[in-house]
Amino acid sequence: MFAPLEPDPETVPGHIVWFQPIVAAASGRPLGAEALARTYAPDGRIVSAGGLFTGNQTSGDARLLLDRHTVRRVGAAVRAWTLTGFAPRINVNISTATIARHPDCVLTWFADERLDLANLTVEITETAPVDDIGAIAAAVERLRVAGLRIAIDDFGCGSATFELLHRVGADILKIDQRFVQPLIECDRSRRFIGVMVRLAHELGMHVVAEGVESSRHWNWLTEAGCDAVQGHAIAMPMSADALLRWRPSHTWSPSS
Repeated sequence: MFAPLEPDPETVPGHIVWFQPIVAAASGRPLGAEALARTYAPDGRIVSAGGLFTGNQTSGDARLLLDRHTVRRVGAAVRAWTLTGFAPRINVNISTATIARHPDCVLTWFADERLDLANLTVEITETAPVDDIGAIAAAVERLRVAGLRIAIDDFGCGSATFELLHRVGADILKIDQRFVQPLIECDRSRRFIGVMVRLAHELGMHVVAEGVESSRHWNWLTEAGCDAVQGHAIAMPMSADALLRWRPSHTWSPSS
């Protein structure tokens, strides 16, 4: 078990970070995990912390604090994993507001946590309000030049889908679960996903499908050309300690 984390004066009260594995679609080989900010609801349930900012993603201080908290918790987890020889690639969600306004600050956070940029991917959420795509594109390029990979998260569910894809240099496109979950029964969803996969590959991007809830979803997405999958069919979000235990026994494919 990991030792308890030391008190942190910049920690967001009640917020924790869990990790959800991402695996290769064709083989089931673990590729890394997404760091997910979580918070405790009044009834004790653990829920997404991002929901606290719905419709208010561009307001600065609260979201900036949550982003900083997430990076701190990722840093603590990575340092603990390193002691065991475990070094997964980690996807970190950073809000578009933080990236656009404070790209150098984000790089400083990673440096403070002694995180290897070559082993990190920054996910920008496409559903967040986009006031200045030019500023976001310039900031993202600053992060890429520093050595980070960039993923566009929740693709297809925002107001600036194609402009963001056109203007922002990104390495990975993540198809939102709202397209993935109905694909078994909905031919239109399957067609949409097929178009997204072909478009991303044409642009030289890898494709990750989110919200994969069954082996049927997984098999279809593999046949459609998705490079990686993420969702409850693979693993639920888990603690840093649980991810360390999960990894050795989960190198399977959906049809195995």
